[in-house]
Amino acid sequence: MLTVEQIKLLESRVLKAVERISSLQDENQRLRDGLSQYERRIEELEVLISEFRDGQKAIEEGILSTLKRLDVLEDEIAVDDGAVEQMEAAPVDSDTEAEPAGIDDTAAAPEASPAADDETDENLQTDSESELDIF
Repeated sequence: MLTVEQIKLLESRVLKAVERISSLQDENQRLRDGLSQYERRIEELEVLISEFRDGQKAIEEGILSTLKRLDVLEDEIAVDDGAVEQMEAAPVDSDTEAEPAGIDDTAAAPEASPAADDETDENLQTDSESELDIF
């Protein structure tokens, strides 16, 4: 049979087990609460990361768009500079190409006088000034 001492010993062990179970349940609940807080924080950080990536993508697209516009502008300036250089070089090139070999400059027509050259230079300056007067 069971003695009173055995029952008291059993009762004390059961009480210890109940206390231990209770403390473990409290700890379990505390850990679950902490976990849910961490999960919420993780979700917030993921949203922030997503917004950051979207912002970075928008910035990158803006930079690329601006660089493309800059390239187009540089190409237009290069084309304009090339056209101006061709216009400036064209009268000089046409004079040298138009003279056949073996013809003396002194026998040229009166139109090739120095006064005609001055007028051509003035026309080029006027054309250049009107083109460059963009500011």
